[in-house]
Amino acid sequence: MIHYLMKLKPRFDKDSREAASVPGQSRHGMELLPLALVAVAGLTLAACSSSTSTPAAKPAKTTAPVTTSATVKAETTSSGKVLVTPSGMSLYTLTADTPTSNACTGACLSIWPPLTTTGTPKAGTGVTQSLLTTIPLPGGTTQVVYDGHPLSTFSGDTLSGQFNGEGLSFPVGSSSPKGHWYLVSPAGSLVTAKPTVSKTSTSTAPKKTYSSSSSGYGY
Repeated sequence: MIHYLMKLKPRFDKDSREAASVPGQSRHGMELLPLALVAVAGLTLAACSSSTSTPAAKPAKTTAPVTTSATVKAETTSSGKVLVTPSGMSLYTLTADTPTSNACTGACLSIWPPLTTTGTPKAGTGVTQSLLTTIPLPGGTTQVVYDGHPLSTFSGDTLSGQFNGEGLSFPVGSSSPKGHWYLVSPAGSLVTAKPTVSKTSTSTAPKKTYSSSSSGYGY
């Protein structure tokens, strides 16, 4: 486009000179032609520049954090119904705990892993949703609480239907225990009578024993 306009410029210059030699011929219109050429060229350059400009970058997509809600359900045993995980692992609470704190800390947590959640805990079959709450733990995790009882599993239970942690003292083997571990009923009460092992639990692994010297509690 610019090349075409530049070819026309000599012609306009010639016309301008011829107009000046003719009496009564106005030079005003001819003098505006170079200005018009400049204006057209500027618009052409602007259009070319606009067509080759880099498109604006799209904002990066953000991914919402994934939450996992722990589920607590009820299981029938020889001592009545008790709370368990969806996979049937028994859930215990420590009598030294409070509704807002867990007395089991440090190395104790590896033996009694707390039931944790990253979302609102859910009530499974036979469990009341309104009784499920949570408390924060050191390290940023969250423990599930049922009717004021922080819930934990027991590393000595290797299969569903086992209750090897029922009635154990805290610390294990202590002559002056700070508390005891018990199963919890769907009503929120402690189950102090140890249930018999479920028929579905057929582990052939040797039963673990825990003593104050081997518990690793450090108390």
